[in-house]
Amino acid sequence: MGSGRSESKTHVKILSREVKMTYLQSVQIVAGDADVGLLAGEGGGVGSHSSSQSDPGRPGFLGIPFLGGKPASSSSMSTSDSGWVINRQWRETHFDKVRYVIGLKDIGIFFYEFTDVSEIVSVPFRSPKEIAKVELRVVEQIPTIFKPDRRYIEYYVSPDSGNNWYRINPLDHPTITGDDGQIVPRTITFNTDVGAVDSDLQKFVKTAEPVFALRYRAVLRSDTTVQDSQRYSPVLKKISMLIYPKGGLRELSS
Repeated sequence: MGSGRSESKTHVKILSREVKMTYLQSVQIVAGDADVGLLAGEGGGVGSHSSSQSDPGRPGFLGIPFLGGKPASSSSMSTSDSGWVINRQWRETHFDKVRYVIGLKDIGIFFYEFTDVSEIVSVPFRSPKEIAKVELRVVEQIPTIFKPDRRYIEYYVSPDSGNNWYRINPLDHPTITGDDGQIVPRTITFNTDVGAVDSDLQKFVKTAEPVFALRYRAVLRSDTTVQDSQRYSPVLKKISMLIYPKGGLRELSS
């Protein structure tokens, strides 16, 4: 009996791929500053590889191959890579860039201008009982450019709806002297039942009628010695009148 021999051949198919360049790479290629092949990974043959395998077979019954035997065989395989080659190229716009545009219109630039002197006068603060005395607590904000050796906000109280004003110094302020050379009191007492004399901390005021309402007045002054003084102003952020009625304390704030 004769032995047969078989052969098989495999043909490798050609692969293709699409390479997309970035915008900057495209600019370099068009300008001739870069090679499209290098950027796309173009190259020659990478190499080849081959392998073979053989099988001695086995004899069949009584040496007859087709009675349980297997003939000898051999096989071989080879691979080769010729690399990538650019065979077609084209330009196509890809909108992969985002551009943000901000438009501004009707722009206005403003700043405040302040007069050298301004005043704040409150509404009447009323008490159900006759008022015996009053004190002030305030929170101010003075521009740092102003000179620190003077007061820029003056405070007054009136027991008769603004007919007469009496200057008063807030409790948490340092001692100050008025235009008359006298120390500005921190407490103003109305219509005391006993005789009393004004002191550095207290002033006694006699009114024609019992006092049941008080107004305050704040006079704000700018430091005219600084440059562009009209652009700066002292700020009165909070003011509290501590009203002492006969028989108890009532605090009124604004």
